[in-house]
Amino acid sequence: MKHKLIILLFILFPFFILTSLVSAASDVYVVSTYPKLNQNDVSYMLDKIQVTFNVPMKTNSYSFVVAGPGETPEITGNPWFKDEYTCILPVKLKPDKLYSIGINSQRHKGFRSKDGIPAIPFVLIFRTVSTTPPKNLPLPRKTSFGASTRENRLQSISRSTNVFNKPTIQRATIPKIVIYKLYFDRTEGAFWVLIPSGWGYKGGVVRKLFQVPRFNFEVYHPNGWGYYRYIPTPRYLPPLPFRPAGSIDEYGNVYLPLMSPVNYLTQVVVPQLYKNSSAKILGSKELPQVVQSFRNFYQLIGLTVSQFQAASITLDIIENQSHYIDRLITIMLIYQMPQLNSYAWETILTQIRLLKDKEKEIEPILMTSLSSFQINPNWLIRLAKAEQVRGAMAMKYQEEILAIHERMYNHRAMVNDEISRSITLELGDQAEYFDPQTGEKRTLISTFNNTWTNGNGIFIQSNDPNFNPNDPSIRQRFNLTGNFRMMRRR
Repeated sequence: MKHKLIILLFILFPFFILTSLVSAASDVYVVSTYPKLNQNDVSYMLDKIQVTFNVPMKTNSYSFVVAGPGETPEITGNPWFKDEYTCILPVKLKPDKLYSIGINSQRHKGFRSKDGIPAIPFVLIFRTVSTTPPKNLPLPRKTSFGASTRENRLQSISRSTNVFNKPTIQRATIPKIVIYKLYFDRTEGAFWVLIPSGWGYKGGVVRKLFQVPRFNFEVYHPNGWGYYRYIPTPRYLPPLPFRPAGSIDEYGNVYLPLMSPVNYLTQVVVPQLYKNSSAKILGSKELPQVVQSFRNFYQLIGLTVSQFQAASITLDIIENQSHYIDRLITIMLIYQMPQLNSYAWETILTQIRLLKDKEKEIEPILMTSLSSFQINPNWLIRLAKAEQVRGAMAMKYQEEILAIHERMYNHRAMVNDEISRSITLELGDQAEYFDPQTGEKRTLISTFNNTWTNGNGIFIQSNDPNFNPNDPSIRQRFNLTGNFRMMRRR
């Protein structure tokens, strides 16, 4: 009977999706904006922001609120509707600025449909260009992590990128100056992260039918001295008589018995990830602080996970005549299914790689970037919304989503910082700095003497006593804009 129930759920799953789409049709939400969300080449001469909704709106009511990580645009006039769907906000922008503005919130619900339904809160984030033309940023390249065939699903965690496998004989001293720039995910606007100047990046979010979205993102040193990447993994289900261990069904689910995170890394991930390498496990470590951070995070957004587990292992790797130190970190999310007397489990998998003779130089910079990774609450709210629709179809669905949104925005900085620190501080050489003007906090390298920010997504650390980012010659040399101020260390 248990097996019949599982098959029935698989058959009914498309019906749940169809029902979700029908149910969501009554919601009021933003369908487009100008500038676009996370657009980074907006002209500072733009004099109005445009917001378009999915249904006819009341044209005498609106709510633009302070929200998001950027500066709020200067408003030069009253908002007005050019038709029943589109609202115009007159603004004045500055060059090379990160801007953000909220449309509705838990307390401010001025944007309403003609039926009086408040629009789901939305935060628009964008960046203006400087007075000089911006350089073209590299586009994310396709990777093999998201392959859809049965064979590729089996191999999805075993692929590596050749750029990291090139042996190098270059040597470098510890840099006196490190510059970080804020990057927004271009695939779904799902996250933002600090990228060290000169380092590469690729990927974003990948989706597969009947699987939750996964991060598939990578930041790497230009010479292949180090990188970190989020590796997408499947959903795991317990083996069944007709689904033996290791088999994969048509929905991409892998059937494996539940195991400890260390056993998962050593028995499942390592054999797949290092097929063409010599890998020696140096040690393992449970991560109770990470478990507590994720438990707090999921409680905050109102999602239920029965159990969390987390661990990391350190490996000595010989690959293509190069010697690396790798760290694998996994967070396991275990979901009980009482109606089936069973469970399902998923993992978040991160790989960190450092060229052994460059480890001390590269690790602090790499870990600073990893610690800055923050999820966009707008994206999380959309996922939570879809989960709510597919689940209980609650009568008070709209109020629940708005409540989740309010909790997210009240606590997102605390939660993101807690998760970031709980992972990256395990490896040391990190400290918390704050901007005395805005109060913004960042986890950065602890060994630099001076740290600056312009309050616009640029962070600089230096051990050079003669370096001053406000000096005209320095600004021209490094193509810096904005007024920099010293950050303080906590």
